[in-house]
Amino acid sequence: TNKPKSQQHHPTTRNQQIVAVMSKRRTGRIRPHERDTDNSVEILGANISVSAQHTAAVKATERQDLNEKNKRNYRNRIKHIYEWLETTYPEYYKVGVVELSEAQLEDEDMFWWKNKLDLIYEGMNVGMIKAFLAFKKQKENGKCSSHVQLRKYNDAILWGAKTCHQRLPLSYYEEMDKFLVAFKKETTMARKDGMLDEQEADPITWTLFRKILQWALDRKNIYLWVFSILQWNCMARSINIGVLALHCFRVGEDCIIVRYDKSKADQTGEKVSDKHVYDNPFDPLVSVFLALGVWFCLESARFENTESLFQDDENEVTAASQRYCSQLTELFKAFHAELVQFIRADHANTHGIRKGSATKASSGTTCPPPVSSIASRGEWSMGKILDLYWHFAEPGDTYLGRILAGLEPNDKSFGSLPPHHWKVGNPMGNAKIQEAMFLMFGSVLERWGGSAVDPTGILMLCLASIVWNVDFLKETAARIPGHPFGMIPLLSNANLLAELKLLVTIESEGHMTVATGIPPHIRQAVLIKSTLEVCRETFEAVKLMAGGVKDAVKKGFEEKVLECGQMTGEQMKDMIV
Repeated sequence: TNKPKSQQHHPTTRNQQIVAVMSKRRTGRIRPHERDTDNSVEILGANISVSAQHTAAVKATERQDLNEKNKRNYRNRIKHIYEWLETTYPEYYKVGVVELSEAQLEDEDMFWWKNKLDLIYEGMNVGMIKAFLAFKKQKENGKCSSHVQLRKYNDAILWGAKTCHQRLPLSYYEEMDKFLVAFKKETTMARKDGMLDEQEADPITWTLFRKILQWALDRKNIYLWVFSILQWNCMARSINIGVLALHCFRVGEDCIIVRYDKSKADQTGEKVSDKHVYDNPFDPLVSVFLALGVWFCLESARFENTESLFQDDENEVTAASQRYCSQLTELFKAFHAELVQFIRADHANTHGIRKGSATKASSGTTCPPPVSSIASRGEWSMGKILDLYWHFAEPGDTYLGRILAGLEPNDKSFGSLPPHHWKVGNPMGNAKIQEAMFLMFGSVLERWGGSAVDPTGILMLCLASIVWNVDFLKETAARIPGHPFGMIPLLSNANLLAELKLLVTIESEGHMTVATGIPPHIRQAVLIKSTLEVCRETFEAVKLMAGGVKDAVKKGFEEKVLECGQMTGEQMKDMIV
């Protein structure tokens, strides 16, 4: 080169520059201590005190960062650490653990739970924490703990440091990240050898899911039946179903739209998506509209004081889902012999319903809904970039909703409408329909009708589904003595029921004429089936025509011969006979 040596780019220098640039690139979360800040300037007005009223309001907001259950879990994990240090490394316990003062214990914002000690986070020796995790990775049953179980101890330390306004050393983050990545590989090997202690759920298949619903009805457990159907159709965690309330539902074009207040990954509720839930008019066992109608009817009294479907307002937010999980566990134990024909009994839990519905949606047809729609319905992240830039429209979710309802995606019936009212212009203006609505859902309508969460539209669809599936309800009530279905008031009013049956339809008439969520191949299936029907009719007509042509030719030949005065075989047969 002709450039001076000072301007030449030597390989070593260039590589060092590349490494320097790459080291500055940031991906993922940036922690507060890693941000570009200026602490050299004094805070303006630092000596001005905030009023007690405003301080209380600020604290009330900041307490929403984490629910009480998670705070309690973190405090218990921190307690596990310092108790282990006390017995195993007493020298570090003396310098790494602090006793809380009375003033600290009285600080409600710290949420010490039952602890009177805490870790010292500034200058924390990460080697001690890694030693504790190495101890915890071996379970008492000889198996290896899951990666999640150990990661939660790290989460507890990060939360504890943040709460105490202490900064962990850089070495903690570097060494802990390295350890957890390596431990994930270790759990993979343990899983391969069958030595991983995990609570992984096997996906529940559609066949098993229908059996679960049937088992629930046979045991007269309406709560389990309704809850399971909603969880399957929403592809939800049980906690999301447990807190559903009337304001979470609204009527769609030919479906019911469900929207959570928040999700596990979105506590603010800003990114939760609509779930389009469809009915299955051909299979009452899995009919979500029927299940909701039965629940609103039998539990009508509960809605006098709350709009929550399952959760009692005075109980903890997880009470309804915990009740469901315990009842599902009991059901699995009662039907263990049948259950093990489908999944591993020790991997059967409520999360399997969520995984099962996702599996059916993605593998039930060679033309499944978009993966993005499945991820959106299940509130699963596809990564920071895609979550930020991909905004999902309704068509994918509506198609997904029909598959989750159990409709056959390769048959023209996939595009069917739900049972709906009515063959009248104004359903609530019809005396019989109005009578049935108040007979079935009187308490709900009186308490919430006309309010911001008015459920009349939802209840109208539910009533139509009950009328459409009345034979299923009656058969179940007759087969199982004392079944809750027998308490549905409409079933004992034969005259009213007979008149309502004349008004219910699944055809595109009345006020519901458009079916949503229909992919193009269903239209093709309908056209192909129509073409096959025309071909079949044409074939039958040709067969009949062939015989007719033969008879017509024979008759014409006989007539012509008679005109000529000649004898035919048929005339000779007639003369002999």
